Amino acid sequence: MELQSGVIETERRGEVVVLRLRGEHDIASKSPLADALADSAWEGSGVVVSLVKTQFIDSSVINVFIRADAQLRERGKRLVLHVATESVVRRVLDLTQLSSNLPTTGSLEEALVLAARVEHG
Repeated sequence: MELQSGVIETERRGEVVVLRLRGEHDIASKSPLADALADSAWEGSGVVVSLVKTQFIDSSVINVFIRADAQLRERGKRLVLHVATESVVRRVLDLTQLSSNLPTTGSLEEALVLAARVEHG
């Protein structure tokens, strides 16, 4: 399978911003991804990152997710990951235990509900 350069697509769905990552995401796409997540956090929106069409992520992307979730939590929101069934990306999330620390679901509709919630405390 040939890997594609990373593409980030942004869509607003009500109170939630959906970022769809397509292709390969590594240090080259770290800054645009971090900027998109930070913008969403400052707007007060919940955020879903859809990894369904993502072929690869590395530790720099994992770090961006952790930082973005911390920013969102300060505003009572969460970063929610929309992940397909078994994939290389799913294994990375499991190995790094990110899938245990962030809300993760295979359903985009469920991800939207989780991201729209206001968390207290």
